Amino acid sequence: MLSRNAKLYLVATVVQGLSFGIWGVIFYLYLNLPEVGFEMDFVGNMFSAGAIATGLVALPAGLLCERFGPKKALLIGLTANFISLIQINSRFPTNNSSSRQPRFRFDRHNWMRSVSTIHDGK
Repeated sequence: MLSRNAKLYLVATVVQGLSFGIWGVIFYLYLNLPEVGFEMDFVGNMFSAGAIATGLVALPAGLLCERFGPKKALLIGLTANFISLIQINSRFPTNNSSSRQPRFRFDRHNWMRSVSTIHDGK
């Protein structure tokens, strides 16, 4: 039988997978809106880039897990994820002063300004 921590980890993994799956569908549908202005090939490239990045990170993550153990590797990964989210939040705030507006705007002019190699082909 699994320990309590293992069961909690499995439940958290399932909830995280569902939430990222739902978010991914909504996000890519949002990018397809005409008001946002991205072309279909750009949205496809973004989807493919995420899948390729996941595949490229899997091997180093496995090596990290073997070297430090699964618990420390998980803590290192979650800490790195948290730090990157804080950096994105502090680097790309919007000028919206209204509390009802989201903190980030994902449109052609404000989204991923730091990545100069990704463009929509125009």
